[in-house]
Amino acid sequence: MMKARTYYFNFAALVALTVITVGLSMLRMHPWHLAVGAAIGALKVCLVALFFMHLIRGPARTWLAAGVGLFWLLILLVLSMTDYFTRTGTSF
Repeated sequence: MMKARTYYFNFAALVALTVITVGLSMLRMHPWHLAVGAAIGALKVCLVALFFMHLIRGPARTWLAAGVGLFWLLILLVLSMTDYFTRTGTSF
């Protein structure tokens, strides 16, 4: 069982990362905007998965389920991007 202090720290970190994301959205960082936003989002996903979903102390089968879910998400993204990049000259 994790202590309440851990949850408070993670909540504060998630709120701080959200404030940073909102602050960065108002800056002009043309080539880096997507990369910085995705990195902050990935960090928030890791915090939620590890601590609030209890993956950090979870059994191997829980890690396996999370890994399989990420694997299928990757497959869906790759297939969607191959469809998107093979279309030429289409507009809505």
